[in-house]
Amino acid sequence: MSGAMQMMAKLRDAKAMLQSAARDGLRAGMNSEFEALVRSIGECKSKQEEDRIMAGEIELLKARFSAPGLDKSRAREYMVRAIYVEMLGHDVSWAQVKAMQFASESNIQSKKAAYLAMSQFLDHNSELVLLLVNTLLSDLKSDNWISVCTALTVATKLIGPDLINAVLPLVLERMHHPKEQVRKKAVMALLRFMQLDPLRDGPLAGADVDKHLRTMLCDKVWNGCGVWTGVDHEWMKTQ
Repeated sequence: MSGAMQMMAKLRDAKAMLQSAARDGLRAGMNSEFEALVRSIGECKSKQEEDRIMAGEIELLKARFSAPGLDKSRAREYMVRAIYVEMLGHDVSWAQVKAMQFASESNIQSKKAAYLAMSQFLDHNSELVLLLVNTLLSDLKSDNWISVCTALTVATKLIGPDLINAVLPLVLERMHHPKEQVRKKAVMALLRFMQLDPLRDGPLAGADVDKHLRTMLCDKVWNGCGVWTGVDHEWMKTQ
């Protein structure tokens, strides 16, 4: 895939994430600063003008993130604004550690905003993902099914071959969760792991994946759901 195609794919992912954030209420209460930023970027006549505006936004966000007594509700907004900065091609490495800190927050909206940012800023090859594993494990064990769903989504995006073994037992366990939303997310995570280890001679070696997949085949939640086709395809490739 060419660099231009990778950028387009990344922009599509970022747009989808921002739309998801809006649906989940992460943008509720955002002040006019962000709206003005988006408007000003849309009205830019040149890349130089856009870069100048984004440079100012970056400095503003850095100052806001480092301010003592940062309000958590505003921090959620700043996370989404940082995603916007990143999706326009600017470096946001300065926001990664702060996002990791907010991922461990008990407030579910702060956690979702932080995980949203981490999923956009990093990929499974990033060394910072290793620092996120303990938080993911904690959320996978949570009694809050929304926290579990969020952690499974992040695991699908950020967990690479070297870290599958750390989360696999909990992912398999969550395939039998009473909430169908959790079961779906768990299957999608397992599908991703199967793609990373198609021959099951790596992190999936010895794992009784077939047993769990056979159980999920009988789950009514998959009736008429096309996502199972992808799981079935990955499963058949290993038979």
